[in-house]
Amino acid sequence: MKAFALILVSFGFLMGPTGFGQDAQGDKEKIQGTWKIVSFEARGKTKLLPPDALKNSKIVFTADKMTFHFGKEITEVGFKLDPGKKPKTIDMIDMKEKDVKPVPGIYLLEGDDIKLCWDANCESRPTEFTKDGKRPQDLRLVVLKREKKK
Repeated sequence: MKAFALILVSFGFLMGPTGFGQDAQGDKEKIQGTWKIVSFEARGKTKLLPPDALKNSKIVFTADKMTFHFGKEITEVGFKLDPGKKPKTIDMIDMKEKDVKPVPGIYLLEGDDIKLCWDANCESRPTEFTKDGKRPQDLRLVVLKREKKK
């Protein structure tokens, strides 16, 4: 038993900072930046925003918050990632109202692309990337592309 524990500890040291817990810190760092909204959908609706509004919309991720920019409307929410789940989860937290339930969602981060899906009714976490959830869910599906630095 001691030999097994020693192997695990040694393995952890060999893997270094990119070993255990890599996804948790890695995704939090990788997601930071400015992301252009490619599409924004809800149950049965593919065009929630007028084309001009979508063209100028973005989401900015920092270490602890997301800022939604829809034209002149700006909304900030806190967020928490859990990349250890399948699919990976995100909880969006109202930074102003402390007694409000987090908005449960999932995310898929692949290079310069992100998919986000969440239940606007805060009822239950989606299990797949779709705008068509089971009632009483009111799912939102957003596809984002990282803005290139100029």
